[in-house]
Amino acid sequence: MNHIHQKNDLIMERYEIENYLAEGGMQEVYKAYDQKLERLVVVKTPKNESAHKRFKRSAQVSAKINHPNVAKTLDFSEDNNSYLVEEFIEGNDLGTRLEKEFNFLDPHLAAHVIHHLVKAIAIAHRFDIFHRDLKPSNIMVSNDPNLYHIKLTDFGIAKW
Repeated sequence: MNHIHQKNDLIMERYEIENYLAEGGMQEVYKAYDQKLERLVVVKTPKNESAHKRFKRSAQVSAKINHPNVAKTLDFSEDNNSYLVEEFIEGNDLGTRLEKEFNFLDPHLAAHVIHHLVKAIAIAHRFDIFHRDLKPSNIMVSNDPNLYHIKLTDFGIAKW
């Protein structure tokens, strides 16, 4: 399958694409290396014109939220294409983790996940922002089995 970007492409004269990660209904997601700050990031780019219009608003709104349970918005650009840069979370989405690692979810672990997810949603609501696409694939879980750190991503953003 052809993707918008390939390995080693340089985005915004700063982010070097390492590999393709995933695709949503309107965007492609890449793991990239931030050459200026020497860190891994996620670069998202829209797949079509209608998605371009939503990207800027999404970046502006999600950048207002600063919370440990929400993936940080780090950068945005509208050069030849729109790019939204977020923190890279070493792990998998909740749906993948549940499918591959659990036959059932221990009530204590379920409470942990829900507790942190609700904290993320509550902070967004303080800014009159609500997540329009809440699902397991938009909830990242760290690889650290001692923490299972939860981060909410991909706000299908709407403002009240």
